[in-house]
Amino acid sequence: MAYYLTIKRGKDYKLLNVTSLDRFERLSDFKNIGMSLYEVDKFTTKFKDENDFKMYLCQNGVLDADDFIREISIRRKNKEKLEKVRYDLAYMDDSKYFDYSYLRDRIVSMQNNYHFINKLLSYYRNSYCNNSMVYLLNSIMLGMTDSSMGIGEALDEFVKKEIFDTNIVNGETHLKYKSLHDLAMFVRNYDRKYLSKKSSVDKEDTEKKTKVKVRKRVNKTDPIEGQCSLFDE
Repeated sequence: MAYYLTIKRGKDYKLLNVTSLDRFERLSDFKNIGMSLYEVDKFTTKFKDENDFKMYLCQNGVLDADDFIREISIRRKNKEKLEKVRYDLAYMDDSKYFDYSYLRDRIVSMQNNYHFINKLLSYYRNSYCNNSMVYLLNSIMLGMTDSSMGIGEALDEFVKKEIFDTNIVNGETHLKYKSLHDLAMFVRNYDRKYLSKKSSVDKEDTEKKTKVKVRKRVNKTDPIEGQCSLFDE
């Protein structure tokens, strides 16, 4: 299936032709302006952020100046409609999420974060290829299973089943890139939304604790610098 970069203009979406640009790498057999999702991600992760990417597109005549503030998105054709691929584009700092080992380790590291796991199970509740692992993870969290598999192992298995397709005849596996993209962006967005919020709260708490400690250290009997004390000799 071909994917496209689009810019929103009113209720319409203009297809952007980026395939002839110097930083785009053609790795698929798609023709014209259609791209594989891997090609899109590989292209956009060369840029620092959305502003950096849009500036490049403007400089190369792909975007008009008025388009700079408009929504840019990845879409694919569904009959006559351009259907949006969920979440925003991936940029340079997001590239680590597309590395299988990093993504798996990141997810398993949150095995005690029930908020994350509930979000994950909700997102994948209708997963065709992973419904058994979704059920098992939910059962483990509720303490309603006799399975010897711990939640960390279950998350590890969930990632494998979601991202890889295994041939039941010869045991060979191949990567499902769309599945990798979706899971990577799910975790990326979770980290963006909740880690930044947690970091902000932690920083605020630290500042409050520091102020309290400073107040406790102040001795009201200590003279203020520049003033005389009755006990000066």
